[in-house]
Amino acid sequence: MTRTLIGFDYTNTPCVKITKGNFDPKTTPDAEREKFLFSSKWANLVSPISMEVQNFASSPAGLSYQPSGAGPTNFTRARYRFTTSAGVRISYYYRSSRFTDLRYDMPLTAVIWKNPAGRFAGSRVQQSRGGQSGPNGKGGYYATGNAREAGWMNNVQTYLDGNVQATMTYGTAVSCSDNDTQRDVADDTMEKRLIVFNLPGNNVPLDGPTTVPDPAGKLAIQISSTQTRVAKPGFDVRTAAPSQIAFDANNRAIRVIAANDIAIPAGISSFNLGVSIPEEAFALVHFYEGSTITYPGSGYLRQFGADYWFTGTNINFDSTDTCRARFIVLAYDNSPPTSGTNRVFRNFVENGEYVVQFLRPGASANPSFADIVLDSRWPVLQILREGYLNVSSGVSTQTINYDATGFFPFIIYATNHGAGTSNVGGFVQLNFSSRVRMPFVKAVIGLGSLENSYAGDCTYVRYNTSSATFYTYRGRPVDSRWRPSDDAYEFESDDNPITGIRYYVLGIPT
Repeated sequence: MTRTLIGFDYTNTPCVKITKGNFDPKTTPDAEREKFLFSSKWANLVSPISMEVQNFASSPAGLSYQPSGAGPTNFTRARYRFTTSAGVRISYYYRSSRFTDLRYDMPLTAVIWKNPAGRFAGSRVQQSRGGQSGPNGKGGYYATGNAREAGWMNNVQTYLDGNVQATMTYGTAVSCSDNDTQRDVADDTMEKRLIVFNLPGNNVPLDGPTTVPDPAGKLAIQISSTQTRVAKPGFDVRTAAPSQIAFDANNRAIRVIAANDIAIPAGISSFNLGVSIPEEAFALVHFYEGSTITYPGSGYLRQFGADYWFTGTNINFDSTDTCRARFIVLAYDNSPPTSGTNRVFRNFVENGEYVVQFLRPGASANPSFADIVLDSRWPVLQILREGYLNVSSGVSTQTINYDATGFFPFIIYATNHGAGTSNVGGFVQLNFSSRVRMPFVKAVIGLGSLENSYAGDCTYVRYNTSSATFYTYRGRPVDSRWRPSDDAYEFESDDNPITGIRYYVLGIPT
């Protein structure tokens, strides 16, 4: 059961609130956040704003640009296809101008891998080697797929064959296909999804309002046959900036449709989510063992985790071992509005549950997933804590505390780096002034025991309902290669070391 308020609450503030159970949305105190599925009074919202699909579809060799007619100086998305002795490789490059609703220069992003069989494969810890497995080859490592992604960069210059191809104020490079026969696990033919969050990935503050202006004479809620939008407290919905809007039918964000923490047996298993999964759905998954949640790659330097995929109302796993999976399922549908005269406010009973929906104006009587702006069955992610941690040299741990009582906590974060150079598939070289990356775990062969072999560019976090500890290894080698001349390994240092961690502790009411 849920309850919905459209109007004035106990503080005489015009707002939209949805509470779980029988909690009265008009009188329940704002501080009791675990009782709310949504509140337009929240200063900051977690809003993944876009999903871009990169695939291995056949196309002409060389560079192609979007939009049509664009070139190396004004593209929003570039695609580069080329052939090496190892096979065909494809890379994608973006400018922030690609994402019209993006409010931050250096956003938090995620890249989700999907193989030709339709399985999402990027959450698994995989063994990978550059070169042969014997002493004549490059040192092996274990890593999540995140280690293969270049990240979001600032002031990027892209070079191909020694020539500058483009200069981007802000942008990200995503290698779609890396058909490298020297690795045990190649990602050739992988389809990838770039998820862009409207959250900063670097050390800048969230842009939600810090004070509530005088609401006198201001229209906060606009629900009509042509508009479905609500402003945050004290702002006029007709003139409010994007950061001052709680939700808007014209801004179709990615939405949470399911979440859980379940035991995964070895082999193939299924779990019923109780909701039909749209085609463009994906999950953020933390695989771990024991009672402490760990991300990414569980902090275990061995084969670990599972592939996953959706069928009907099920999420399915194919796991290498028994473990637990903590996941949030999100869905995105960028299809045009359906056509009809249905009101923007809709309610019905499903499986004994009273459901309230806010729809795009003009939706049909049977709205599509893309028509739904807000649905009482799908809680909106809350930010329980967010911040930035500076990272110094050496093996270190940093712990943060928070109160997730009544919530299902889930941590996402990005690592921050200074100026550097990245060799990415396609363009020989990318120069940048700063970048943010997805976190990953990685081991360097030759450093001794696995416990002592964490690479200098890897990080992970272990967390529970009250605290989280981040592990970093700045200054350690990031790779190794066997040197036959003196029967020893030589090590590669990190030319773009981590400088900080931008983290978010997210919560869904339980």
